[in-house]
This record gives sequence, C-alpha cells and structure tokens, in this order.
Amino acid sequence: MYFIEQHYSEDPTNWWIPNRACAEAMLRSAGFDILARPEPEVLLCRRREMHPLG
Repeated sequence: MYFIEQHYSEDPTNWWIPNRACAEAMLRSAGFDILARPEPEVLLCRRREMHPLG
C-alpha cells in the first residue's frame, strides 16, 4: 500500500493507493474469489458463496 497524503492527482482526499497484494487481500476478505489476472492491474473476480455461521 502506498501512503500518498494529498499528492495523487492533486486531490486532498487521496490518502493511499493499494498495491496489487493489498487489493487482492481486500477482495478476498470482502468475499471474492480472484478468477484471473488478464493484465497487471485487472482482476476478474466472483463473489464467493457465503455459508451461514453456526
């Protein structure tokens, strides 16, 4: 993850940009399976079937 504090696109609301490892981890933790990586900054994903707890 890159901490950029107000330097990306001159936008003061930009604080960080996830690198590939961070973006993939966020997708997995949000319940997505990564199916393919056709280009360096493109991830094809599918929502994982969620099972009820218990």
